[in-house]
Amino acid sequence: MGLPATKIKYSLDEYFKLTEKESDVRYEYHFGEIVAMAGALLRHNYLTGNFYATFHAKLRGRRCVPFNSDTRLRVEDGLWVYPDVMISCHEADIKARLYVEHPSLIVEVLSGSTRKTDYSVKKANYFKIAGLQYVILVDTERIFIDVYEKQGDFWVNKIYTAVDTHVPLPLLDLELLIADLYEWVTFEDDEVNED
Repeated sequence: MGLPATKIKYSLDEYFKLTEKESDVRYEYHFGEIVAMAGALLRHNYLTGNFYATFHAKLRGRRCVPFNSDTRLRVEDGLWVYPDVMISCHEADIKARLYVEHPSLIVEVLSGSTRKTDYSVKKANYFKIAGLQYVILVDTERIFIDVYEKQGDFWVNKIYTAVDTHVPLPLLDLELLIADLYEWVTFEDDEVNED
């Protein structure tokens, strides 16, 4: 009978040493565990790109800035992640060089490999971020946008599933059309690229 496998816990310093190296791989830090971020399917990329482009256009001339999935978020010392899209209206984030700490909105586009972590570990810890107003979880398998809005001491959940529906984000004075967000996304079986 073999011994159970033990997970290695890494320090925050070890995580930063790894991420300082030139690499095509991004790593997140989840309470001592270093997690390599895999590449995504095209529909995931369409959704993240559509959210970012929509926010970029709607925030032009305002004091809020959208960030894409290359921007690291410090949730707390034990959790450093790369959300798919963020908006921050905080001056320190707008002037920051390395990472964001005060987002107003976070979007996570769900995939088979990230769905469980996005819904459990990340969402629960995002809710602890002071000043965060929205957490949005977006399905890649169907039209399904799960919006959490901060109202006082509570998070209120609304789900949007119709392509012709608008998603209101009144705390940021924004409104999103689902058809724009799901542009180019199809729900047919994924086809394998052939050379």
